Amino acid sequence: MLSGAILVVGQCSWDSGCDSANNGYESTPILGGSPIASVELLGRSVLDRTIQALRLVGTELITVIASEAVSSALAKLANGSARVRLLPPTMDLMPTAEDIAREYVDQGVENILLGRVGPYAEINFADLLQCHRERTNGLTSVTSSRGELDLLVIDADRVVKNREAGRRGLSDIGSFSSGVSYSVPGYVNFLHTARDLRRFVSDAFLGRCAVRPSGEEVRPGVWFGQGVHVHRDARVVAPAYVGCGTTIRAGAFITQCSVLERDCEVAEGTLIENSVVLSNSFVGKGLSVSHAVVNGNKLVPLRRNVLVEVEDRHLLGRVLPVKTQRFGSEPSAELSLAERLLATAWS
Repeated sequence: MLSGAILVVGQCSWDSGCDSANNGYESTPILGGSPIASVELLGRSVLDRTIQALRLVGTELITVIASEAVSSALAKLANGSARVRLLPPTMDLMPTAEDIAREYVDQGVENILLGRVGPYAEINFADLLQCHRERTNGLTSVTSSRGELDLLVIDADRVVKNREAGRRGLSDIGSFSSGVSYSVPGYVNFLHTARDLRRFVSDAFLGRCAVRPSGEEVRPGVWFGQGVHVHRDARVVAPAYVGCGTTIRAGAFITQCSVLERDCEVAEGTLIENSVVLSNSFVGKGLSVSHAVVNGNKLVPLRRNVLVEVEDRHLLGRVLPVKTQRFGSEPSAELSLAERLLATAWS
């Protein structure tokens, strides 16, 4: 039975009535307006993980709908795993979802999964579809013990009948009646706050969820993405993750379930412990970052849960698009993979 999925990035709850420009509960201040669905955590975004899970159960048609304002965040999705449709920031995304649903119906799709991607939820999509088909009511909403997940499974013929009855199709989702709910028994993290981001990576390291870091496990509990540069005098202590293209300078110390995402730079003598450093962030020389989330020049100390913006670019900032030898490091200080394995094999 052919199935299709429509994944909406940055749209509010179907019946919340809130401004879609604010991305609903995806407006986590530490992200600076970027949708959480596109932010890499342990090397992959929630959107990527959702698409992979749908592919594994045989979903043949997947379309991602997003605002043009987040196009750069979705650029890495150009790998053929899903179609991407970008709309002007002020345009409602739901009419486009309706158009895609009609295209799916024309292609013989019988069940359409419509979801707003944001929370991370470990959903058994095969079981969800099976339960939906057995209940024969045409509409199944997905919930968890912590709340609604903004995810629906709809029969294609029900969409057609809804429109024939004079309703507005998917935009008038509240008009659907006699729907049932499917409760997700597994791990759910809504990723509302910086603390949620930190808890997500800690839960992955500690085996509390099914997420595994994306990259090579260079030694037990330490994962590297491609193109990582670790100075021979730096230390990375398990469990830890270092994303693609990230540079760790001499004397830096990464420890206690810390994560450095893609294309970050940690300067000489800096300690990163119990923290998450998001992609393209620079952490300056001789600092101690503990129990925090960092995104560029923004920092949230988790024990105080306040957002701090640092003006001094020598302390926190963005990594330049073309990396330069800002601290006078010689090229010979950057190690090959074999040397990095030795450098991180601490007794």
